[in-house]
Amino acid sequence: MPVGFREVMHQAEIQGYRVFYFEREQNGWFRAPGTYSHRALACLSTHDLPTLKGWWSGTDIAERERLGRLGSEQAAELRRIRAEDRILLLSAIKHAEVLPPAFEPLLDGSQPVSAELPLHICVAAHAMLAKAASRLVAVQLEDLAGLEE
Repeated sequence: MPVGFREVMHQAEIQGYRVFYFEREQNGWFRAPGTYSHRALACLSTHDLPTLKGWWSGTDIAERERLGRLGSEQAAELRRIRAEDRILLLSAIKHAEVLPPAFEPLLDGSQPVSAELPLHICVAAHAMLAKAASRLVAVQLEDLAGLEE
């Protein structure tokens, strides 16, 4: 990045971008949206990333495997990680105090979390994002419509 670039961006009031999938703490946990920069647009996903339902179910992993960009072992490992990420998302939603009580038992890891995104979790994820400290929050129509792609 060129020297002084961030300062120029700041002075020009150019906003940053906070995509939930990528906002992680060093331990891998999702950052609380309340900690996002005020000078940013916050969103769960973008036009070139999976929808929340697609991310939850791993359709992006399946597509990369189908296209030959991932081998079966790599895809299996990414599916395992995504299953862990579903729990981390539920934990983030609970931390934001918007997790429906019926989903709390899933947090202890004793039950598998279905790869089918429950509507209540989609709503809760957006309620969590609405708590972002960012000036702007974007919601994808595809997420509201429950689309996987």
